[in-house]
Order: sequence, then C-alpha cells, then structure tokens
Amino acid sequence: MNGAATNQSAIDRNLLACGILVMWVASLAGCAAQYRTSDSPKSPPSQALVIGSPPAAGDTWVYEYVDFWRPAERRRVQHTVVGTDNGAVDEVLAMESRAGERRMRFDGRPQFIEYGMGDIALHEFMPYLGSFAALRTGQSWTHIPGMPLMNSIVSWDLNGVAQGLEDVTVQAGTFSAMRVELRAWRSALGKRDVAPLTARMSLWYSPEVKRVVLIEFSSWDKRGMAWDRERTELVSYSLR
Repeated sequence: MNGAATNQSAIDRNLLACGILVMWVASLAGCAAQYRTSDSPKSPPSQALVIGSPPAAGDTWVYEYVDFWRPAERRRVQHTVVGTDNGAVDEVLAMESRAGERRMRFDGRPQFIEYGMGDIALHEFMPYLGSFAALRTGQSWTHIPGMPLMNSIVSWDLNGVAQGLEDVTVQAGTFSAMRVELRAWRSALGKRDVAPLTARMSLWYSPEVKRVVLIEFSSWDKRGMAWDRERTELVSYSLR
C-alpha cells in the first residue's frame, strides 16, 4: 500500500508540473503576441503634399478637347496668363484655327466652371489648385457652386476630394500629379426629366506644370445612359 501511495504521489507531482509548464508556455506565447502587436502598429496613410509655384504672366498651356461622341472633331485651346493678383489669375483663351479670344479670371475659390469656346463647352475646377497653397491627400470640398441650375427649385450638389498622387501620361509627357475627384447629383424633375442626374469630374494637377494636366468629365441620366463624355489633356506648355 505504501509503495502504491508513493507512486501515485509521484504521478500527481508530475501532472502538476506538466500543467504548470503548459500554463507558463501559453503565458509566454501570449506575451510574445502582445509584444509583436504593440511593437508593429499600422502605418497611417501617406499624406501627399503638393506645393507648386504661382503662375506668371506669359505662362502658356495648350489643351486638346475631345468629345467622345464626336472623336474626330478635336479642338485645341491655348491658355495664356496675362496677370495675377492676390491668388487670382487672369487668362486669355484662344482656340486654334478660330478667330477671337476670351478672357477668364480664376480667383482660387472652389467653383465648378463651365464656359463656351466656339462650338464647345469647357469645364474646369480651380485650374491652379496647388500653385498658391498646399494640396494634400484627403483634402475635400463640399457644396461646390457653379453647376448649371435646372430651375429655381432643383440644383446640383457637388462635392470633391483629393485622392492622392499618381503618374499621368498626356501628350505633353508624364507627370506626377494629384488626382481630384468631383461627384455631382440632383433630384429628378418628374418622370419626363431625361437630363443628366449625376456627373463625375476627374482632374490631375501637376506642380511641375503649375496647372491642371488632365480633365475627364462625364454625366448620366436616370437610366444610367451616358450624356457627356469629354477629355481635355495638356498638349504643350511654356513657363516663364
């Protein structure tokens, strides 16, 4: 009996020791996992910063406008700075092979701009964004004015955000540019409203060029049918 009791005690001691060892190993594993988690925090998203130099009188950019419903009818428009004043830029616009010119002032306020040149309508949004002040990833704009009103009751709601730096290739070359996305929508004016209800505008701004490099504008009606499909890209530029 004494021998059996002694053997049982030894077994109990061994089991207790094994249990303690298992608990100790599990504790070490938990500590190691906790250490790895605290020692390797997630990196915050990169905040790209674009700071260009302000445009100067004599700076010139030539853009080519393409309407994808009429791809053969391409138009080239030249923008030339004639003066600057406290963040506002005065331009003279001229269409290639067309007589006459148009003067425009961009004052730096967030605004959707639609203007005619010859037989086309051009669209812009703060073309010198990033030239007078820093432009960061995540920077946003809400309730942007300037979209054409449908009537005195219904208007567009237009918002935008800077998505980040991308390499974009246009006829003038390849540039590192900040991509800005604008989204617009409005309420329908009844069942017979067949005009666009949503619109999207993508723009790429390059500090090297000191102006927007590429603009893509599209709109859709309530059935999802495309109305506008336009692309305006930089062909050449000359900086003083």
